[in-house]
Amino acid sequence: SLADLAEFRKQVMARRAEIKQENQARAEELSQTQAFTGQFDGIVARYSDARTELQDWLDGVRTHGASLMEGYQVLQQNLDLRTQIRSEIATLDAPEAFAGDVQGLMAVMDDAIAATDSAIRALDEYLYSFEYMSVFETPGWSAFQAATERISDDYAFVLSGYEEHKASELERLSERT
Repeated sequence: SLADLAEFRKQVMARRAEIKQENQARAEELSQTQAFTGQFDGIVARYSDARTELQDWLDGVRTHGASLMEGYQVLQQNLDLRTQIRSEIATLDAPEAFAGDVQGLMAVMDDAIAATDSAIRALDEYLYSFEYMSVFETPGWSAFQAATERISDDYAFVLSGYEEHKASELERLSERT
């Protein structure tokens, strides 16, 4: 009947409106997620670069040596950068699906800051004590080395989890109803 057809048309139009709203909400969420992942990826890239630069410098120190003044300067700059990156992570407005990734990276940054403090302490221990023949023999350096290995493992774990979340969330949000 015409009344049934009119009712069916009304239901179809209502469902189309619901689908349009769902797609629009998902598109907005996708846009916010893409903005977050862009910021997060940028922070991760900066931290990865800082890790590589410090490792390259340390490899050079082992081969060619460096002055204590240079050591203090490089380590302090590295500490300042890690502190800045940690602050940026803390201010991110993360979607709920990425809260664990943000917390994981924050924990890595806290450990990286503490490790860099240990390396600076190693310079102090070497400079102000006649017990150690090199910086690499100090307790501070031992703490730095131990933390560095743990941080590398934790960082890799956080990044793999983040990449999985990112792929699944972007795929989920890209689907249309």
